[in-house]
Amino acid sequence: MSTHTIRFFAPLTVILVSITAHAKRPVTPQDCVLTKYLLKQEGESALKINPQGTLVAYLVKVPNLQTNNNDIALYVRRLSGNTVPSIKLLTSTPNLSQIEWLADGRHLAALAPYRGHVAVVLFDVNTGGRKILASGQKDIDEYAINTHGDTLAFAVRAGTLTAPQHSPQEIANGYRIPNDSIPSLAMVWRSRWIPYQIWIRRLIRNGQWTSPTAVPFHSPFTGKLLESVRCATRFNLSLSPDGNRLLLNVADIDMAKGEEVDGSRLPEQWLQSPTYRRRAAIGGAIWLTVLQDLTSGETSMPIATPGATGVPQWSSNGSSFYIVATSPVGSTWEKTDDDLHPTISAPWHVWRVRPLEHKIEKVFSEVRDPANAILWTKQDSIGLRAGPDRLVEMVRNQTNWITRSDRHIGPSEGTGYGDLASNGVYTVMDYERSDVPPELRVYRNDDATLRGTSKLNPAFDDILLAQSETLRWNTSSGVPMTGSLLLPLGYVPGSRYPLVIQTKSNLSAFVCDAGSSHSPSFAPQPMASAGLMYLTLGEGDRNAPYPRGYPGNIAEAAFYTDIWDSAVQELNRRGMADPSRVGIIGFSRTGWHTEFALAFGKTHYAAATATDNIQYSLGEYWLAHSEAETGPMDAMYGGSPYGASLESWIRYSLSFNMDKIHTPLLIEVMGYGVLDDRNGASPDNLNPRYEILTGLSHLKKPVEMYYYPNEQHQPDHPQARLASIQRNMDWYRFWLQGYERPNPEDHDQFARWRELRLLRDADEAAKH
Repeated sequence: MSTHTIRFFAPLTVILVSITAHAKRPVTPQDCVLTKYLLKQEGESALKINPQGTLVAYLVKVPNLQTNNNDIALYVRRLSGNTVPSIKLLTSTPNLSQIEWLADGRHLAALAPYRGHVAVVLFDVNTGGRKILASGQKDIDEYAINTHGDTLAFAVRAGTLTAPQHSPQEIANGYRIPNDSIPSLAMVWRSRWIPYQIWIRRLIRNGQWTSPTAVPFHSPFTGKLLESVRCATRFNLSLSPDGNRLLLNVADIDMAKGEEVDGSRLPEQWLQSPTYRRRAAIGGAIWLTVLQDLTSGETSMPIATPGATGVPQWSSNGSSFYIVATSPVGSTWEKTDDDLHPTISAPWHVWRVRPLEHKIEKVFSEVRDPANAILWTKQDSIGLRAGPDRLVEMVRNQTNWITRSDRHIGPSEGTGYGDLASNGVYTVMDYERSDVPPELRVYRNDDATLRGTSKLNPAFDDILLAQSETLRWNTSSGVPMTGSLLLPLGYVPGSRYPLVIQTKSNLSAFVCDAGSSHSPSFAPQPMASAGLMYLTLGEGDRNAPYPRGYPGNIAEAAFYTDIWDSAVQELNRRGMADPSRVGIIGFSRTGWHTEFALAFGKTHYAAATATDNIQYSLGEYWLAHSEAETGPMDAMYGGSPYGASLESWIRYSLSFNMDKIHTPLLIEVMGYGVLDDRNGASPDNLNPRYEILTGLSHLKKPVEMYYYPNEQHQPDHPQARLASIQRNMDWYRFWLQGYERPNPEDHDQFARWRELRLLRDADEAAKH
């Protein structure tokens, strides 16, 4: 028999759960997958209050197991403060995003599917009717509409970036493989820059719209006409109220060369800018905020910043706009930022820009959540989100900006940086807690009192949820830590329970599974429902100095290994956890922490999972074939795996220490849309994991690996999420409780795991 297996995800049979009206039941993995959350969008809020302050529109992500997709539901709720609010469902469909109210407070624009592509659609809230404002043979990726709804700007891909193709002669004669196939992180960023065309439509007489007209952009440095514009993450399109000026962020700089995309050299002032130079050094993106005059065709740079985020907000008369950005290049503000923050990235500030007067004013310093900091704007005032539940209103007097009000809205616990919308009168907050499913809460700003709640997941009223408590402990060096400890259903004080440790935090999130982030492998509530204790890292002092005596940056992994060793010791001291039945789950970077802990930690873990994680292994090093990726690995071990620093690799790299692992290991790998069909090249993300699979297999240690070809780093398809949760739940119940679920979807699963248990037993016997 094979001592290891690699399994491919196959869709689970969908079994809809019937919920009784009165008797509560334990939570299931399917309940977690079907949990509804507000739609999370990069730099875009899923909550929007209309200009009159009477309605709030919101987008809810609704997983659909039958179709294996996520529907997006668009709701409108009255801000009446009633206990039972008036809520209307306008539509529910995939690929719905970016909602914007018009000035009349009745019409709502959005991106929505139409005839097989994403279009700009206008909804009538009163009648439910809809009108297509822009559509075509390609998806519209982003749009902006002015407040009166008579000018529309939208972005459509002008092409795709493809890898260089080799000529038939090169294929016949062979071609050179570069020593460094990815020269720098700047090139990685640039490879994401997709060329776009921006189009404009205007409403004319008799309710007719003009045909779309392409916007001609010019370089703000040289004035050269650009064939297309490029986007680093999103353009953050914003139209002035009269529809005559368009703001957007464009990715136009190759930082490795200090040039624009067309090869033009940047001004020396930019090249010497500390903000620019820091971003260039780490390979971060540079995007320019440009203002396009749609009447004259002139392109300008109203604020000379290397980075801005979020959608700029125009004043009501269009004379100014507010934007979150780093300090302008060459300004005294930039010099101050550099003096105050010499070793970290430049901070984000809120600015008011008056483009016609060429004036810039700093409104607020160092916002913590820059993409969603601006809540509302008026002629000479602005509302800002200065913390998870902190609202600040700034007003301008004759000389500068001062604080008019600074208040906290809602409970400080549980809010995190969830979505929030406010208009100065009402605040609508996306609220959840470890044991409270996502819901909307409406507050009046004047007295900060709760005026209404809308549950997104009423089904959880009939589901039993395990309760959590805060666990406090110290590491071996005395660093204080906190964690959220989920107690098993029916917890009996004085009894010892199996323990599962989740090494990646999801603070203030509803922990049925991994929350709206959809990190794989985590299943807090189902595991607690099955009798397992579950610990998640809280805040603690994770900025404490790492232990000394390690080469390079290895002390990071040693520090986190000590955190979990100390937590197990504390729960053992309290008589709560059985130290012989402890599991540990790692994802992404904490997957490397987990693998390090298996080899070098004091705790003998009974089961473990490592998912889609960096490994700092020799296999990864060779496969990277890039200084941009091998450089951080060199830094981790204090040098490359050659010469004098090889000793550090041999001592700490998993490649040379698999014999120290005595824990059954479940490996989960995401495919990013690449199928491993065994007919072509093996997927890039799967190749490095074969080193551990092969090594542990050769050593006859228990290991399984599963590949999810259609999933990204954080799986989004409901069936894959359900499979990962159920698989991990089965894994930990098998190894920590000796339990086998009847009729699993993979009928051979437990038969294989029994064989793995024999390998574990033989490995344990060999140790002694």
